[in-house]
Amino acid sequence: MKKIQIIVLVTFMLLSLMGCKPDQIKTDNIRFKEEYESINGQENESGKTTTTIEIDENNSIKYIEQQEVIEALLNGTHVIYFGWPECSWCRRAIPVLIDVVNQYEGMRIYYFSIRQAREDYENGVDSQLAELYKEVSRVLLLSEVDFTSISEVDENGVLKIVASMLIFVKNGEIIGAHRRTVPSHFDSYEEMTAEQIAELKEIYNNFLQQMVIDNPDGCSGC
Repeated sequence: MKKIQIIVLVTFMLLSLMGCKPDQIKTDNIRFKEEYESINGQENESGKTTTTIEIDENNSIKYIEQQEVIEALLNGTHVIYFGWPECSWCRRAIPVLIDVVNQYEGMRIYYFSIRQAREDYENGVDSQLAELYKEVSRVLLLSEVDFTSISEVDENGVLKIVASMLIFVKNGEIIGAHRRTVPSHFDSYEEMTAEQIAELKEIYNNFLQQMVIDNPDGCSGC
């Protein structure tokens, strides 16, 4: 018993020295769930009540860092999700996406919060995030997907990366993209009907099925 206590104490001391506590060591799926659910029901910047959502703990979310975004767009087979927790459209779309992606074994959702990068660019801030935003725009516009059909390009030729924006990548090639939910869903603060959810799932499934059919490399998370 004394030996076990010593091991526990030493482990705690090591964690403290590394600047973290045991409950701060979380996998990405738990981190994402807590991040998005933590603002349920709170008043947002617009004075509206943030939509309450429940994120499946068994999600395939993987956070990617600033320096990994372009690599994710140009390599592998996965979904890339650009959004942020407070985005009302994201909060409607992401639980549906997670539900669908969970049906595809090994498929990952790479997540990058694009908000600060977009704000830096739009406010003329000279930052690495603003440069990343422009580089992401360049990669998207050079792909075979017509991104101008789902968003707008400004006077500098930079695509506005709207939230939520999903990018479907197969073997390093962008094969599709989707924003928000479905055309008949006009208000992000209103729940989708069962028919609208089914329609959105069908959209996601169509992309994901293209990604797994005849794919010798498999998916990035396999």
